[in-house]
Amino acid sequence: MSRNFLVVLERGSRWPTWLERPDEESAETWLVAQQADESCREFEARGFDLVAASDVVAEPDHAVLVCNGEHGYDDLAMRENLLRAMIGRVETSRNGQISLVVDGSSRTRQLGAEMALSLNQELEETSSLVRLRFRAQPQTIAPPAMSGSHSDLDSNVA
Repeated sequence: MSRNFLVVLERGSRWPTWLERPDEESAETWLVAQQADESCREFEARGFDLVAASDVVAEPDHAVLVCNGEHGYDDLAMRENLLRAMIGRVETSRNGQISLVVDGSSRTRQLGAEMALSLNQELEETSSLVRLRFRAQPQTIAPPAMSGSHSDLDSNVA
């Protein structure tokens, strides 16, 4: 069965080891990655553009937000806003799933877990079929080469 992934990578974050590689034939992946000199607000806007691009991005089964170790106010606000947009997009998929992947200090992980719990409670209250998973995973690898997948860098989507 083919799966559609929507992946948002913050600057300095690493590709999760458990996530299917974009070059696998059974998966189609759309990716937006934060540039080295891009502010949280600029990245959030590009992330929203990709999440909302229903004419380009097929209905995602699984949306993944991969966070770096930063936990400033702008970083946390951006994550929550992007997660909410991803939830809205994945809700149209049957049994959609959102994963919040957080590397970094225990404080960063704690803040990520609290955000995931809060959003998950909201989802339960609305009887949503979307599942939000929190993954604290220090064992990650560099982002893959994007041949055979859709990147905002080579398709100018976001």
